[in-house]
Amino acid sequence: FGWVSHGAGLQGVQAEYARIPLAESTLFVLPQDLTAEEGLLLGDVLSTGYFCADQAGIEPRGVYAVVGCGPVGIMAIAAARHFGAEQVYGIDAVPERLKLGEKFGAIPVHYEKEDPVEIVRQATGGRGADAVLEVVGRPSAGRLALSLVRPGGVISAVGVHTEKNSRLSLKKAYDKNLTYRIGRCPVRHYMERLIPLIRERKYPLTSIISHRFSLSDGVHGYEIFDKKQEGCTKVILTP
Repeated sequence: FGWVSHGAGLQGVQAEYARIPLAESTLFVLPQDLTAEEGLLLGDVLSTGYFCADQAGIEPRGVYAVVGCGPVGIMAIAAARHFGAEQVYGIDAVPERLKLGEKFGAIPVHYEKEDPVEIVRQATGGRGADAVLEVVGRPSAGRLALSLVRPGGVISAVGVHTEKNSRLSLKKAYDKNLTYRIGRCPVRHYMERLIPLIRERKYPLTSIISHRFSLSDGVHGYEIFDKKQEGCTKVILTP
C-alpha cells in the first residue's frame, strides 16, 4: 500500500492517522533506543538502499558505482560500505548530494564536470565497476550503468522506472554477460534485520534529512525537494 499503478493499489499514508492493512504482519514496534526519524528511514530509504547493495553482491575488494546520490543512493553507499566495499563511486550533479556521498564514504563524481566512465575505468585497469547500483529510474541512468559495469558484472536497479519503453541495449548487456537485477524493495523483509546496523551508529544516517516541516507544509516540502532548492536532500513531515 502507499502505491497506485494503473489504478490498482492503495493511496499513500502521509497523514496524521493511517489505517494499516494486514497490520499484524506489516507493523512492528520500534525499539525504544531508536528514534522516530531512524524508524522512518527503516521503513523506506534505508531498506531500499540496503536491498540495492544486497542484490549487487558486494565484496570488499570490488569497485562499485552508485548512480544517483539522493536519499536512497546515500543509503546504498552506506550499505555497500557496511558490506565491506572499500571503493565506492557516488555519481551525481547536485553538490549537496555529492558532499553527503563523500561523508558516507564514497568517492564523489560530478558527472557534468567529469566523465564517470573514464574515472571508473582508470580505477579498475580498464575493466569497469564490478557492480553498479542504479537508484534513479531514468533511461539515462540505466545507460550510464551499462557503460560503467565490467563484463560479467552486476547492475542492481531500484530506481522507479515509469517509461513504457526502455532504450537499454540488450545487445550490449548480452555482449557483456551481465546480471541485471531490478525491482521494488521488500521493505518489511529488511526492517528488523537493519535494526543492528542503526544501533551501531557507524553511519550518520539521519544526516540526510535537511528539512523538517509540519504536515500542512507538505506541498512546499515536495516542491523544494523536486526542484533541489535550499540544499534540500531529504524532507520529513511531522503531523
